[in-house]
Amino acid sequence: MAMALRTRVRRRHGHARVYVFTDEGHEVGWFVPETGRYRLHDRALRRTFWYSALARSDMLYAFGEIREPRLPDEPLA
Repeated sequence: MAMALRTRVRRRHGHARVYVFTDEGHEVGWFVPETGRYRLHDRALRRTFWYSALARSDMLYAFGEIREPRLPDEPLA
């Protein structure tokens, strides 16, 4: 069963940054949808991280808060 993760969006250096956390509040990583930059702290949670980060990015894009998201070359590698 996949772990549920929470997201929070903060503006940093003019871009939205999606932070992903466990329910206990531990940071799993972050993703900047407009540039494709990311940092993943726990590779064991990479699929769940990307599911959460991309879902939040899609929502930001749908509401016109960001430009079209860019993905890193191989996010699941």
